[in-house]
Amino acid sequence: MRKILFIIRDFKQGGIPRCLQSLLPCLDNERFDVDLLCLHQDGPYKNKIKNCNIINQDRVLYHLLAFSKNVGLLRDFWTFSYKLYDRVLKITTQKSLLLRRIDLIGKRLSGKYDVVIAYSEGIAAQMASKISCGRKLVWIHNDYSFDCARGDSGTSFDSFDKIVCVSYATQRSFVGVFPQFKEKTCTIYNIINDKFILDSAKEGTVEISKNYFNIISVGRICYQKNFIIIPKILSSVRNRVGDVVKWYICGSGPEDEVLLLKQEINKYNLSDYCILLGAKDNPYPYISEADLFVMTSHYESYPTVINEAMVLGTPIISIDIPSAYEMLDKSRVHPLKEIPNAIGNEIQAPKRPIVWKGAEKHNKGVISEVEKLLND
Repeated sequence: MRKILFIIRDFKQGGIPRCLQSLLPCLDNERFDVDLLCLHQDGPYKNKIKNCNIINQDRVLYHLLAFSKNVGLLRDFWTFSYKLYDRVLKITTQKSLLLRRIDLIGKRLSGKYDVVIAYSEGIAAQMASKISCGRKLVWIHNDYSFDCARGDSGTSFDSFDKIVCVSYATQRSFVGVFPQFKEKTCTIYNIINDKFILDSAKEGTVEISKNYFNIISVGRICYQKNFIIIPKILSSVRNRVGDVVKWYICGSGPEDEVLLLKQEINKYNLSDYCILLGAKDNPYPYISEADLFVMTSHYESYPTVINEAMVLGTPIISIDIPSAYEMLDKSRVHPLKEIPNAIGNEIQAPKRPIVWKGAEKHNKGVISEVEKLLND
């Protein structure tokens, strides 16, 4: 049996913990013994990732990785103290407490694993690079054609035997920035956990009125997801079809980003028609009940939420980004200027049930490729 270590930064909402939650139960327990090192064990996925042994949280690392804006002297003495000590060491010795802690944990874990997998770049990859083992892999979940999306800070890709991208668009963008690693780069899609998605969609109630054509978008309220354009699009759609449509946004984000979005909603007098639902641990009932899912992102490596909408039978329209073409028929992908007309056409088109049965075949191929990497 091969001993495997996966490393992620945290258990917060987002694609990486969700993708790992879907992947690990598919691995063969008789061939792979899996540990998971989560560097900051807070978030809704803390108790949801199964088929692995979660290594105990390192107390010092936990405090060092807490978001600074959430830390106050009276709120969390230890977090404040460790961060202050981290800064002092960085100034006086050019090596922070964070880097020292990564070195220490790496030494503790060295020699225990056949394969170590950094399931993202950044600090997870930094940690993996400090662990001596038989083979190292790193997963790329970002579109490297956007500087702001790149997660390579502090990552030395030389230390990895294989670099796994989650879409061919992601692989092209990564190799465009790091052509020297082309030969050890490959693409493996994420697992589609259709049973979990379908079961979760049946849980709870939703705040969606059946008297309207309901659109949903899901994700963090931030630059990447580009929800700021939704009020203008919705206003254009309403000019065409009238007051029959509502648009729900499921997600949270920094206060300043949420405020900007609210201001844009008010600018178009859409407070009753563009609804901010906030973060939902289970967004699937909302996607299932909606008449249309729309993705507005500036960029995505492999938008898992598109697969989720497909499983739930919700029609999809996506803005024109490279990875969308790997998941959708091209008739469902449009430049920004064409999105209002595409939505209008969808509202006026006859309703028809959508049944997608591709998850099982997709997953078999993904698991075969992942297990081959773990066995090499």
